Amino acid sequence: MQRTHRRARLRLRFGPGTLLALIAAGFLLASQWQARSARTMARYLEADATGRLRPVERAAPTANPAPPLWKPEPGLLLAQGARLRLTPQQRQVAAGIDREWRRESAALRSRMERALPGVPTDGERGVTLQGLERGLAPYAELSRLYDARRGLAWARAEALLTAGQRALLRPRAPAGREAAR
Repeated sequence: MQRTHRRARLRLRFGPGTLLALIAAGFLLASQWQARSARTMARYLEADATGRLRPVERAAPTANPAPPLWKPEPGLLLAQGARLRLTPQQRQVAAGIDREWRRESAALRSRMERALPGVPTDGERGVTLQGLERGLAPYAELSRLYDARRGLAWARAEALLTAGQRALLRPRAPAGREAAR
């Protein structure tokens, strides 16, 4: 008798309330899983072999985005001169580098604007990829030249600074990231 009483205590009973609770818990788990997988999937448009765009679902990128680009120009030294505590000599040399860069960049931007309209079309089909690449090649080359010359002008201006001044000038990275260098 004691043995049957012990078995009865170990046996689980599922009544209507328990079954409803289990079904509700399963529904909640399934909906949370579906919502999580929907957040990790993103819809993109992708060209197929014929060139037609079709919607495609892929996993959304989970990595942190890259920090914003920092492409300073020599004028930044002058704008931040008080905070950097530039000496009069540093300020004078930086102003000369900035004047040279402004003159050179204006000429390069003008050449880039003139290089833009040269995109040939292919009659009824419009612009082909090869036509677009050919038409934008002069602009792309000028853009690379502009970026290289801007980098050189900045390097000349930055060379005027002490290590402490350079540290003050660098942009601060968001929490958890290193500063862009």
